[in-house]
Amino acid sequence: MTPRGAPAVEVWEAAGFPGLNNDERVMTAHRRHARATVVEVERHLDAHSFLARDRFEPDRPPFLVFNPGLSRGTARFARLLTYLTHYPHFARLSVPTFEVPHHLWTDWESRVRAEHATAAATAPGLTLKDFLSRSFAHGVELIVAARQTYNERLINQMDMHECLAAYSYRVPRDEIEAVLREKPEFRAETPQAERAFAQPLAAYQWLRLGESAALEEDLRGSVHLDKQVEGVGTVGKLRFYPERLVVETLSKAKHAFARRQLERYLEGRISFEEESVVNLTEVVADRHRQEATVGLAQQALFPETAPSAPPKQSPAPAAGDGRGPVALEALRVAHERKCQTLLETAVPALGGKSPRDAALDPALRPLSSTGSRRNSITWTGKTASREPTSGSTRCSTSWVSRN
Repeated sequence: MTPRGAPAVEVWEAAGFPGLNNDERVMTAHRRHARATVVEVERHLDAHSFLARDRFEPDRPPFLVFNPGLSRGTARFARLLTYLTHYPHFARLSVPTFEVPHHLWTDWESRVRAEHATAAATAPGLTLKDFLSRSFAHGVELIVAARQTYNERLINQMDMHECLAAYSYRVPRDEIEAVLREKPEFRAETPQAERAFAQPLAAYQWLRLGESAALEEDLRGSVHLDKQVEGVGTVGKLRFYPERLVVETLSKAKHAFARRQLERYLEGRISFEEESVVNLTEVVADRHRQEATVGLAQQALFPETAPSAPPKQSPAPAAGDGRGPVALEALRVAHERKCQTLLETAVPALGGKSPRDAALDPALRPLSSTGSRRNSITWTGKTASREPTSGSTRCSTSWVSRN
């Protein structure tokens, strides 16, 4: 006899599940004891089943999971947040099922265990699985929170800034260029207008050669180039205009080095006027925060069962919050310039030639359909499937086919 106020399912079970046949009674009795947990795929057996372990019940031996749709789309060692039901000869996972990526596991598990400890303090006997079962949606939210924390930690370790420093001339421009031409790190380029800059009178690429190779010490802890494989790294770019010299770099470390080095090289010949520093990581971090909250059902391993939601538009950036047109344009320019630099950098595998120069040699250009391949890249978002959303950047590829 069940106590007064007992859940309806307990009353139904005590009565022998009236209305169900024997198989249905057995299945229902087991399903009633399903609990939320994290299942780790240990080994695939076939297209319909795999061996798994319960991460929150480590002493339990591996068990057979029979889930045809899930088995086909799950990688080995994937950790799945789900409701687990054990039957006499196999187990099944419920819908929806969410993966907890390995790089988020430690953070996510510590959050879950900390919240469980808090809840158990006021509810003695509350197990971790019972806690997850009562707050399954919150467990999914903690995956999103862990992913956001991880992305922000990565972004905060980066130095992504669009930095400009402007100098006025104290001597004729030709005298300044003469000094730079004597330094191995400055390579003259053909002046050309870019979307964010007017066409200069002269332009120089600033490489990490000569004394400027010391920049590697300033970038200690950042990503370094292997000169034997990836060629010489850059410091930035110099543009000469009628009234001023503009130095562009893509990190605060490079910006500080460039100012210090250039003012030493050209001491008495230039005067510092102003600088501009745009933090590009804020733009990237804001996008990650938006992506983390869009459609939790997209993380489920059963997308066909999840309701499709229309894509969310990014909110209009507030004035001065670093996400406006200026910051987005700076981000676009940075991406495009990085790609352009790759085409101009000497590559040992190409006999010391740059990809653009190597393309002139048929022996180094095995693909004959380069033009058609390039035209299929929808960087400008002209096709219906790649139409850019609000707040996105658009990169032109017209420079690829420059003669």
